[in-house]
Amino acid sequence: MKSEGEYEDVDVKLATDALIALLEGLWTDFHLHSDIFNPDEALKVCFYVLQSVFPNHFGTLSIHR
Repeated sequence: MKSEGEYEDVDVKLATDALIALLEGLWTDFHLHSDIFNPDEALKVCFYVLQSVFPNHFGTLSIHR
C-alpha cells in the first residue's frame, strides 16, 4: 500500500505496530467491559486510524452498520 498510495512519509513498521496496539487494546476492552463494548464504535476507531495513515485507500469509506 505504501508504494501504491505514494505514502512517502509513512513508516510501515510504526503504522503496523500502532494498528496492532489499537486492536489489542480494543480486544482487552471487549473482554474487560463486554457489557458496554460497542463493536460498531470499535470498527469506526479502526477505520479512523487507517484513514489517517492511508487516506488514498481508506479515505472514502463510510462505516454504516
